[in-house]
Amino acid sequence: MPPFAHKQPPKIQPATIGNAGVYYVCFELSLRGLIAMPTVRNTAGIDVLVSTASGDHLADLQVKSSQSRVKFWPTPSGEKISTSPNVWFVFLRWVKHEGRFEGFMDTAANVRAEVLAEADRQELRGARDFPAWVLSKDLDVQARLAENWRTWSPSGFDTAPRLI
Repeated sequence: MPPFAHKQPPKIQPATIGNAGVYYVCFELSLRGLIAMPTVRNTAGIDVLVSTASGDHLADLQVKSSQSRVKFWPTPSGEKISTSPNVWFVFLRWVKHEGRFEGFMDTAANVRAEVLAEADRQELRGARDFPAWVLSKDLDVQARLAENWRTWSPSGFDTAPRLI
């Protein structure tokens, strides 16, 4: 049973949960036989560098983590999000009753489009500008994004069998 299965982990600072998310992503990808390395804190827009073992396929990941079961994650403004096909976002949220992170993954281009659309929705409501990626309410979309995270590899969705 995970160490926090019966209770919420202690409230920690956002930067610390962000670091936990980055290392969790590296851990999970390493179990898939990928090389995953966190970047230094001042690398804008890239939290994890990922490569296949052969080095033939590379990707950059941006990780957004939450200590609770949120439905949105703060992001850079849409204009600042890369549209490179090698850039992906991983959105993590803590599932208290299961004692684990739940992950969703999408391309940077899709994330950029959603962040820009959310900015338009905020403007229509007269809300202040708060760049964010909002998880779709559509359960099929949520399932696809969760499956992306469970099966993703920089060479496509053909990862090695999971060890756990």
